[in-house]
This record gives sequence, structure tokens and C-alpha cells, in this order.
Amino acid sequence: MKLLIISLALCACNMAVPIEPSTQPLLELLSSSGFSELKEALVKHNMTNIINATEPMTIFAPSNEAFKNLKQNPWTKNMTHGMMEKLLGRLVVLRRKLLPADVRNEMIVDTASNEKLRLNVYPKVRTVNGIMVVMEPNVQSQQVIIYRVNRFPMSPPPGRDIFEMLNRRKERFSTLVRAIEVANLKETLKT
Repeated sequence: MKLLIISLALCACNMAVPIEPSTQPLLELLSSSGFSELKEALVKHNMTNIINATEPMTIFAPSNEAFKNLKQNPWTKNMTHGMMEKLLGRLVVLRRKLLPADVRNEMIVDTASNEKLRLNVYPKVRTVNGIMVVMEPNVQSQQVIIYRVNRFPMSPPPGRDIFEMLNRRKERFSTLVRAIEVANLKETLKT
């Protein structure tokens, strides 16, 4: 009986010991976790501030399917290097490893592209800039936590400003477009 109790106690201790998170470099971690398109984009656009970061970070990583959709979308398929850098930076929260329990409703965090991401908590879902996110980490290392998202957090699309978007649909927004022009607010609405 004593042997059984000791065995159960040892098993319980082994189960309670946390598994040490991976210490892989970021690019290896992305590759081995199925985020090959994100890895390629970070390398292609020379995002060394993210690739070589040593401090904790949170990545809202688009799936490979999201990258495919981005390349096929007429609004985004011809993005410049600068636009892509901004978009990729929007996915990364530097100096902060956001665990699911840390996320609060209406939480604002700074991204690597010096923009803000709004995190919201609803009864059944959590969102990042309006994109539903399952706040269960897909991948975690000592410094990095990665959550998979099915599309890019962007509004308006990178390289477009709000006025330009309204002006493209002038038939629907002609009064608003004219009011913006008269009030000389075009520059204010640039992203």
C-alpha cells in the first residue's frame, strides 16, 4: 500500500512539473509550427527588429491561407515593401508576452510598427482589431507566444487612407467626400 501511495505521489509530481517551453530561434519556431509564409515574409522584408528580438513578444500570426488570400486580394496583392513592413509590424507586440489570462476588454497594446492593437473580450470570443482569435496559444517558447489568426488585422488596407476608400465609392459617399474636401480633412484621414 505504501508503495502505491508513493508511486501515485511521484506521478502527481511529474505531472505538475511544467514542460519547459522551446528555446528555438523565432524563424525555426515559425517554420516548425506551420507559419512558413510568415517566416518568409519576415525574412524577405528584412524585419530584423522582430527576427532578432531578445525580449518577450506576442505574435498574432496569420495562417499560410491568410497570406495566400492577401496575395490574391486586388487591394493588397501589389503591396510595396514599406506597406508590407507596416503590415507585418502590426502583427507583433514587442516587449510583452500576452498570456490568455492577461488579455482584458478594450486593452490597447503597441505593435512593432508603432501602431495600436485593440483587444476585446466577449462572452464567447476574443478579438484583435475585430478579428476573432482563439486565445489558446498555438505555439509558445520562453520569449514568444504565437496565436493563429485567419486574416490580417488591417483597416483600412495598408497604403490606403480612409478618404481614398470613400472616394472610390463616391456614388455612395459623395456627400461625405465633399464635406471632407471642404473641411480640408484629407490629410487628417491619412493612415
